[in-house]
Amino acid sequence: MKVLFMFIGLFQSSLTQDRTFLLSRQSFAIDLFKNLSRPESFIISPASIDFAVSALFFGSSQQTFMEMMTGLHFPKNYSMNMIQNNFMLLSRNLKNVKGLEIGTIMYVNESLTPQHNYKLTIQRVLNAEIESIAFAQNVQAAQRINSYVAQKTHNMIMEVIDQNAINSGITMILLNCIYFKGTWQYKFLKKNTFTGKFFLDETNTVPAQFMTQKTYFSFGYIEELNYASVLSLPYKNSDMTMLFVLPRKKDGLPSLISNMSMVDWSSIDKIMGEIEVKVTIPKFNISFEQDVDGTLKNVSVASREMEFIADHPFIFMLRAKSSILFIGQYTGDNSKPFVETAPFETTYIPDLNVSNMLNME
Repeated sequence: MKVLFMFIGLFQSSLTQDRTFLLSRQSFAIDLFKNLSRPESFIISPASIDFAVSALFFGSSQQTFMEMMTGLHFPKNYSMNMIQNNFMLLSRNLKNVKGLEIGTIMYVNESLTPQHNYKLTIQRVLNAEIESIAFAQNVQAAQRINSYVAQKTHNMIMEVIDQNAINSGITMILLNCIYFKGTWQYKFLKKNTFTGKFFLDETNTVPAQFMTQKTYFSFGYIEELNYASVLSLPYKNSDMTMLFVLPRKKDGLPSLISNMSMVDWSSIDKIMGEIEVKVTIPKFNISFEQDVDGTLKNVSVASREMEFIADHPFIFMLRAKSSILFIGQYTGDNSKPFVETAPFETTYIPDLNVSNMLNME
């Protein structure tokens, strides 16, 4: 039996949620980011993986239920019904975010039929689709899957799977796409762009294009991260924000990452205040093929003016309300950051019994 998982993230309300559940999703996102951390720049979408793997969790057998609960960081005292209800609220809240589109689909081998109750569950909870497909016809199957992704990402991603990766032995392909396109609420003017130095460490630098502006932003310091500075840049007419977290030391990123679990990121806005800040960040572009093209600098106070100047490695998050949709780091390396699309670590879903999801007769 072969089960193929694919997770796609792309950059370009409100029902009340259980706080314990939100903290568990935050824990999952941070833990996933830390486990995938590497020296070079990169970006992942923990929300995309969360939605897709949770679709499998909802069909898990009693034997794998507790192990998946632990791997996915769900509260130990939560029932399946509690988790599903919270995911349903999360799905509805995200659906109302302007500029954000989420698609979850399960392609099932045409020789199998989804269990009726399971199909209803993932449709109701995750707003997911289930479609029958002939994997034996690999060319047509690949075209169909790639067409779905192209449509969901507005043709920004035209191909996620090669026809040679598909064969009749595959039971299902589970796919999630998250797409967001927005513009800054406060635009950076082209005339304020300049070339500066980005520090790779305490001494080595590379040239970078920076952009700057001075206005009121949410800004603060995170005590648990050695008073790293945190800045929130809002998107226009949207609940989406980009959060930048900058260590005080130019070589402080590894230490910051190792201590990220100490922070309640769902309440990070409470430690920030609206203040006039001169913001200087590198020019950047976040997408599947050309992600973060830039950088950020250390916080300093000059005279009476607060500055947020990024010139060394930092972390960034794309958030919708309290949910972390994307998280990444920029380290100033020459390679472009990327969106993680590799298969999810299957250690979270050992001995998956798809009979709870599919009729195997």
